[in-house]
Amino acid sequence: MAAELMSTSPVFRESIEACEKSLAPYVDWSLTKVLRGRSGAPTLERVDVVQPALFAVMVSLAALWRSFGVEPAAVVGHSQGEIAAAHVAGALSLDDAARIVAVRSKALRVLSGRGGMVSVAAPVDRVLRELERWDGSVSVAAVNGPARRGHLRRPHGTGRGDRGVHRRRSARQEDPGGLRLALGPGRGDPRDPRGRRWPASRRAGRRCRSTRR
Repeated sequence: MAAELMSTSPVFRESIEACEKSLAPYVDWSLTKVLRGRSGAPTLERVDVVQPALFAVMVSLAALWRSFGVEPAAVVGHSQGEIAAAHVAGALSLDDAARIVAVRSKALRVLSGRGGMVSVAAPVDRVLRELERWDGSVSVAAVNGPARRGHLRRPHGTGRGDRGVHRRRSARQEDPGGLRLALGPGRGDPRDPRGRRWPASRRAGRRCRSTRR
């Protein structure tokens, strides 16, 4: 879709090119080459590539919609979508938003392989009670809605917590599809593999400029 729009929509293409310029200081790949699937470009399977690319597409779709007179009354987003939403709403300049999404995705790549996540359809209070028996090896990583929670597993807790929560959820049959195991990287704690916290300047920059006055 993005490749087609770059060829057919000047507004979308110009926005993608602006995103590429803003991302350039923080990445070693070309956004336009990635979106066009050019030879030698990194694949979208890399978290530090797909997240900035998705951010740029979201920002550029908003620009395209605005060119047709569609002006949002409110903007929301999730994960890198939050950063795109903040820019589209005028809370972040494009340069600051691009810096945040690029550095954040690099932090996630460093953390890859250090855990896993599951999704449970249950109120958070109940989920926390279920997790008490694992002494902190399993914890709530994200709150995605009133009935669904994400969990972060540490490597030393892999498997044990998932199976226990799954058995009890299945027995209650409150939501037959309520838990889905994702064996991808655990995300959430901004630490490098040596356990040190990422400096704030590396995570998102010391200052962000609003585009609103």
